[in-house]
Amino acid sequence: MKTRSFKPPKTSRLERWLLASVIVLLPLERNFVVAGFSLSYILFGVIFAFALVRHPKTLLRTAFHPVFLIAYVFLLYSALMENMHLNSDYEVVNRTAQMVAGAVIIASYCRDPKALRTTMYSFLVMGGGLAIYLLLTIFGVLSVTLGAEDMETLSYIRKTIYQDQFLEANINTIASHVALGTGVALVLLTTSKKMSRRVGLIATFLICATGIFMPMSRSGIFIAMVLCVLIMFLRGVFKLRTLVVGLALAFIILFVVPEFAFSRLSFSFEPSKSTGQPEGRAQVILASIDAISEEPLLGVGAGNFWGQWGLWSGFYALRSRSIIGAHNAFFQIIIYWGLVSCLIWMFMYWSVYKRLPQPFGNDRASLFLFTLFMWLSLLSLFTHNIYKKSFALILGVIVGFDLWIRPHFPQHILGYQERNGRALPQPRGEI
Repeated sequence: MKTRSFKPPKTSRLERWLLASVIVLLPLERNFVVAGFSLSYILFGVIFAFALVRHPKTLLRTAFHPVFLIAYVFLLYSALMENMHLNSDYEVVNRTAQMVAGAVIIASYCRDPKALRTTMYSFLVMGGGLAIYLLLTIFGVLSVTLGAEDMETLSYIRKTIYQDQFLEANINTIASHVALGTGVALVLLTTSKKMSRRVGLIATFLICATGIFMPMSRSGIFIAMVLCVLIMFLRGVFKLRTLVVGLALAFIILFVVPEFAFSRLSFSFEPSKSTGQPEGRAQVILASIDAISEEPLLGVGAGNFWGQWGLWSGFYALRSRSIIGAHNAFFQIIIYWGLVSCLIWMFMYWSVYKRLPQPFGNDRASLFLFTLFMWLSLLSLFTHNIYKKSFALILGVIVGFDLWIRPHFPQHILGYQERNGRALPQPRGEI
């Protein structure tokens, strides 16, 4: 006797509003803290409680998705490796476990095309809103302030300027969110059929593509440029719309973005004139190589890294008088808990990649999910924080699509598709 497959309930309007609020308000998590809990933490708690009360079976089934099973193995192995070191500290493991739990919650909400469409436009609003904020508040300040040529001095000026702003967030994190908004805007632009909608998307894309230069974040600009190139390549390099987008992007870089925005984009291992040491990112790369070669299999432990070991390592920054991370998630995991732990983490990424709908450029849903995955992968090359809430959002959306949307909804209603150069009609409910 065949058992009936479980079909999750459709998302309600309230659930989609909750899902959108978690994404759109993510940049404000440090601005509103209640009893030590950030705004995003509180919102994740609210949507978890709602899901637990309304759809416990959906939440439970989501928790046993293969991607999350790999994540549980990673957490278990990392905890065991941390326990083997003196001065064990499980804060990083606990925070990573919370990130995985957040991804499970988000995946349980991404149950139909309307929920997927909500996430798409929420990422667009988040990135576009940040870009507008940067252009309105930072553009004028930077243009009259920057005149230094030394990397350390430029970094100090940039940090000082952003300390006085309303938005309490890491500068590179702000840039990465704008980069994601740039990619999502380009996905919507290259797959939209309505001319009226294209006008708004063009404006949003141009705002994001210009705003990405305001934080002077090398990682943010690199991520945005790679995403744009990949999306235009997948949509067809020689299509008229793609060529127009490419020319607009080149125009922004050459004529719209002021020269000062490029002043911090260089990279060198040479010592700085002011401090006599390499710049911060070069310093942590060299320190990471030394640390990995010293303990490639066991690592040094998260507690030791942020404790006495870190104080006497190359990760101690004299200017800030604090320990800085490896600025690379894969390096950081190896330094924490060894190579095997990193291989498990990478296998989780590979499992996520295998669940993306292919071919990537054939419809809006596949292109959007591919953009999310590439953003996650590229950001992992520039951040040592493996428990970012944005990671939970990306993993949750992709797993939710694989678990709930793809098996129960025909692909032709999930977005724009082409056949012989013509767009297929979309019924109601498409993303």
